[in-house]
Amino acid sequence: MKVAYITMIFPAPSEAFASSDVRTLRDAGVDVSVYTIRTPLRNVRELLVERGLSNLRVSQGGLTADIRGVLSCLTRPVLAGRLLMWLLGVSWKRPVQLITSLVVVPRSMGILAELERDRPDVVHLFWGHYPSVVGFLVSRKLPGTVLSLFLGAYDLTRRFGGTRWVAQRADLMSTHASCNLAAIEELGVTRDGIHVAHRGIDLTIFKACSTKKSSRRIVTAGRLERGKGMDDALRVFRDVRMRWPDATMHVLGDGQERATLGKLAQELGIAEAVTFIGHVPQPVLAAELAKAELFVLMSWGESERLPNVVKEAMACGCVCVVTETPGMSELLEHGRHGFQVPIGDIAAAAEKVNDVFSGRVDALAIREAASKRIAERFDASASMLSYRRQWQEAIDLRRARLRRTATGGSMLGEARAEGSGRR
Repeated sequence: MKVAYITMIFPAPSEAFASSDVRTLRDAGVDVSVYTIRTPLRNVRELLVERGLSNLRVSQGGLTADIRGVLSCLTRPVLAGRLLMWLLGVSWKRPVQLITSLVVVPRSMGILAELERDRPDVVHLFWGHYPSVVGFLVSRKLPGTVLSLFLGAYDLTRRFGGTRWVAQRADLMSTHASCNLAAIEELGVTRDGIHVAHRGIDLTIFKACSTKKSSRRIVTAGRLERGKGMDDALRVFRDVRMRWPDATMHVLGDGQERATLGKLAQELGIAEAVTFIGHVPQPVLAAELAKAELFVLMSWGESERLPNVVKEAMACGCVCVVTETPGMSELLEHGRHGFQVPIGDIAAAAEKVNDVFSGRVDALAIREAASKRIAERFDASASMLSYRRQWQEAIDLRRARLRRTATGGSMLGEARAEGSGRR
């Protein structure tokens, strides 16, 4: 099977799950290539090596790619014109989205040219907003290719007009949480036509081990930006430290709020107990989680849906205290696999941490139940096997349709020839 991933940027520090999916597919023998719309990060080669994808074929966006795309527009003016008319039709009510989608037209045309040359069995739109521009082109020019679309986070909340059009025409519509079904149905896709596959994690990296837990060590991890609730996590730790002065917190991740969060730690009087570690490779993240007693995530962003880092923390034997973001109940049962608290409820989160530190809850039982749940339901190998099965069914169905069309055309041609002979 030959699969082409279409995404905005790859690899991205904050989207290690995308790399995990691709790596898992390749390990299973799938021929995967990636096509990005945006210009790559400066450390793209380092990230590919770090994530075990050094020999992955990635077609990156950028100035050179855009120039090739412009040339493709000039040599295929009819197709480019149809694309522009389509974008105007689906985005005219949202000027910002229209302008952004027009910007990605050259790169999208360039990606189409590469796909026509490479002829993948499946084109998988990893996000459903601007990659949908490529989806439109694939639906028009690659009739033998399965068009697959994933929707699951900010691509649902942005409501790009092209998403609805592509969702209604894709061969496979997928998401990673049942909580997304209602929003996808609003796009005109029937619920029984949506493939739900909970995104798994790489259990060869994240797993419970014999590493001794550091007493009263708390970890939080994610992008250091609004919506991730890192400021609330620091406030939780402030309240915890009032009762447990030997408690420590490690903050893993990087982002635009790094300086602001450092200043907040100073203002809260906890700076000496908080260590900002920055972005780390997944094995280092796993080691940090393995040593921590608790993992705290106070995210509140609209696109926060089943964050992988919570699964990773559960797999590594952390007791998790997390906010009630969409889909979280699909991941952990409150009191059994960890704890959920209302968004922004600092006191409730601190109370749960205190319960663990004081021994009022059976932390060992929670850790074991959480680790078992991840192994049984959130294994990347199993989730990507589900994709492979769905893709193969779609490939077989599309090929059967093409054969029927070809046979019908041949029979029609023979009938016309016979009719001509009789005349």
